[in-house]
Amino acid sequence: MKHPATGVRQRLAPRLLWIDSLAALGAGLLVFGFAPALSGLYGLPVPLLQRIAAANLLYGSGSLGLACWRGRPRGAVQLLALANAFWAGVCVLLALQQGAEASGFGLAHLLGEAVFVGTLGALEWRYRRVLAPQPDGHQATRASTASSSAAGQRISGTASSAGRAK
Repeated sequence: MKHPATGVRQRLAPRLLWIDSLAALGAGLLVFGFAPALSGLYGLPVPLLQRIAAANLLYGSGSLGLACWRGRPRGAVQLLALANAFWAGVCVLLALQQGAEASGFGLAHLLGEAVFVGTLGALEWRYRRVLAPQPDGHQATRASTASSSAAGQRISGTASSAGRAK
């Protein structure tokens, strides 16, 4: 009997890039749109919130492109997972740096984002073979091998047809 969580993981893993990109885009839009109000609530400067929002929007756009990309290279998924780990670290450093001025809400946002993004990065790394089944370049090699093989068959088929015609 399968473990009950196995089905959830199998359904969740292929959707990780969509979850990642939509969460980043949503967070970026909300933080950017409400930066002045959030600044008062979070005790964080507006320019810092705008930079965080811009990073989320840029990252979300890139991960959305990756989510839409069929036959995505595994290296791109690995890079995305590492970028998530990096951003989680940045959020922790910002929480440490801003800890004296930030409110509990501001610290909760920064540390919550670190946990969320770090977890996504870990899951993307764990399921990188699901998210990008073929290693980098393998699909291109496979396609070129198939076309070379088909071309070889056409040539040999033509040669044998010519031989039969004689």
